[in-house]
Amino acid sequence: MILFGLNTHYNSQMALFPAIAGSCLQLFWWLPKYLPELYPTRIRVGQGFSYNIGRVLAGLGVLATRHARQPFHGNYASAR
Repeated sequence: MILFGLNTHYNSQMALFPAIAGSCLQLFWWLPKYLPELYPTRIRVGQGFSYNIGRVLAGLGVLATRHARQPFHGNYASAR
């Protein structure tokens, strides 16, 4: 919201805000690297499932888009 809500044209803030957001998200890079080494295999399987189920559901959502638009004959505007 800050990036596109406060900026109406390209300026230095357009480069600054994503850099700040990226530096905050770097806090999570260690989770899938370090945590699996702390726990036994049965827990690591659950952790891997938890991390990747979002990817699977997103892929299924993309595949389901074809079937969701059929009642509207491919016209998304009429799907209000």
